[in-house]
Amino acid sequence: MTPGGDAELRDPLEPQHVAQVITAATDWVPALDADGDLREHVESCKITGLLEPTGRPGGTWFIVR
Repeated sequence: MTPGGDAELRDPLEPQHVAQVITAATDWVPALDADGDLREHVESCKITGLLEPTGRPGGTWFIVR
């Protein structure tokens, strides 16, 4: 339970929560292959600031594609 509340604490990387964060992400950029060429229909996005890194090493980045 949260202090002063009835809600349960949840893992900030719970799949349903991560899916919501990915859906809300707006900084998508085209992905590149190993040769630096654009990959068709593939994008990536850094969502580090949108997830709580509790329990992860300092400086952890969260990147999705």
